[in-house]
Amino acid sequence: MVFKLSTGAGSANVLKIHKEMDANHLIHRAFRHGIFSMTANEYRLPGGLPRTVSEVKSMLRRLVNAVAYVWRGRYPPLNNVWWKPEFGYAYFQEFLPGNDYDTRVTIIGNRAFGYRRMNRPEDFRASGSGNVSFEPGEVDLRCVEVAFAISKRGQFQSMAYDFLYKEGKPVIGEISYTFVDWLVHACPGHWDHHLNWRKGQMWPEEAQVEDFVHLAQSARQK
Repeated sequence: MVFKLSTGAGSANVLKIHKEMDANHLIHRAFRHGIFSMTANEYRLPGGLPRTVSEVKSMLRRLVNAVAYVWRGRYPPLNNVWWKPEFGYAYFQEFLPGNDYDTRVTIIGNRAFGYRRMNRPEDFRASGSGNVSFEPGEVDLRCVEVAFAISKRGQFQSMAYDFLYKEGKPVIGEISYTFVDWLVHACPGHWDHHLNWRKGQMWPEEAQVEDFVHLAQSARQK
């Protein structure tokens, strides 16, 4: 199974669970103490030894903060972004083996921008790997169709969908209303809802403003 928090980006807070005792440990943390985002150990479960200089420095900082908390009652400093614990839920997903990449489809209005993200070396996660293919011919149009259908049904103006494969069929691993704009802009074009290819790069903010202006003009004419 795969354990996730509802927050995070770039595959942070995503863990593959192999043993029941590991799942029980995470559930206990989630319902008793909460789990601060970015502390769920992004590359392995707690207890492993640090493997890089940055991980050693991070461990030493945590040790100093822990001593200060025990000795003086001073709570460890919190990251400016991840400032609150995730509490009261445990979110698990089925692990789907055999996926060497995922497909990100970002729907903005009547536009679908798509690309593939390759997994990290010796890892099952693709988001945040930095290994991205923007070749439109490699994007499975079934993913584009599903993304359009869900955005239409949910009335989403902007939404990003991450697709994996289960028994040869695309399935959604995550959706998100926030996404990296330059990755969308790096796409050489986009598909419309009829799956016609429209060549040309576009910033997502530009597409959102275009849709907003069109909506405002339509409302004004009524």
